[in-house]
Amino acid sequence: QEPDHVLTLKKQDSNVEYKYVFDAKYRLNPAYPGSDYYEKYRLPGPEEDDINTMHRYRDAIVYQNQKTGEYERTLFGAYVLFPYADEETYREHHFYKSIKKVNVGALPFLPNATKLVEEFLDELILDSPEKAYERSTRPRGTEEYYQDKLSGKNVLVGSLGSREQLQVCLQHLFYSIPL
Repeated sequence: QEPDHVLTLKKQDSNVEYKYVFDAKYRLNPAYPGSDYYEKYRLPGPEEDDINTMHRYRDAIVYQNQKTGEYERTLFGAYVLFPYADEETYREHHFYKSIKKVNVGALPFLPNATKLVEEFLDELILDSPEKAYERSTRPRGTEEYYQDKLSGKNVLVGSLGSREQLQVCLQHLFYSIPL
């Protein structure tokens, strides 16, 4: 399986590449009253199996870190692009809201319906590296893992005015706070 389009972003002050899959699917479930899809979602939208494919893309595409030899997920999110014109109504669809929850979902995309995709791309591009990382779904137990790693450790968090100040602090092993 290969996705149609992978957007790769390199954020300022970060060596990480943030990758997002946009996969065009030309199917629309019309959510006819009485259908299972209508009972679940109430609105027309992408097929469930197309969303499931996005989950597989996000979770299965990995790369081997050359320094550690460990495998890491490379995708931060995956989205179906599907033919649907009523973008405002679609904002209430489960698969649109799931983008905020698990960073997998769907966006309508037609020549005259590009507003949601444009807004979402602006958001991805303008995200800080921290926000981009926080947007991704973490493995279960992450909080407990780091809680144990940092438990009992003294940590100083201080602001710096420049990279040069950081270099001086590291070189001389000190941090000063003006009074």
